[in-house]
Amino acid sequence: LVELQTSNLVAAIDEGEVDLGLLATPVDTGPLHVEELAFEPFELAVQADHPLSERPSVSVSVLRELPVLLLEHGHCLHDHARAACSIAGHPAQTVVRSASLATLTQMVAAGMGVTLLPISAVGVEARAGTGVRTVAFDPPPPGRTVALVWRPTDPRHSHFARIAQVIAGRGDPREAGVDARSSGRT
Repeated sequence: LVELQTSNLVAAIDEGEVDLGLLATPVDTGPLHVEELAFEPFELAVQADHPLSERPSVSVSVLRELPVLLLEHGHCLHDHARAACSIAGHPAQTVVRSASLATLTQMVAAGMGVTLLPISAVGVEARAGTGVRTVAFDPPPPGRTVALVWRPTDPRHSHFARIAQVIAGRGDPREAGVDARSSGRT
């Protein structure tokens, strides 16, 4: 199990160094097979005492009025957050960038701005005691699609497709087993 920035993950799969990858789209995956799993909405992360923190939801247009903190270039979330800002008509130009979500949310807690968090990160990054709260976006929320990717020529293509179906909640877990002996790996 490895964690890589998206472009490095795509290259590692394409070169056969990694068999299967979990990533967020849209992203250029080149010749790789992409099996979409689920849409993951973003929430707006604000300082706990920010006036927006008590609202049940906000329009994406609120991003026009707020300093938006982003991850560094190279992180897929950087590109996805910039796209959400563009939808809102925000130039998404910021001088503050972070290498990690943890640092980004600490900057939000310090009142340096707001950021967008994928719903899968909210429970950790905006948990009680962090000084950060999240607010849902009005429908349709900005977000990204999570996908499983692999080389289309991989002999385990059908196994990977079944695994993707199980992860997406559309398949029987008992049918997704992959026998490591069948791939020639130990």
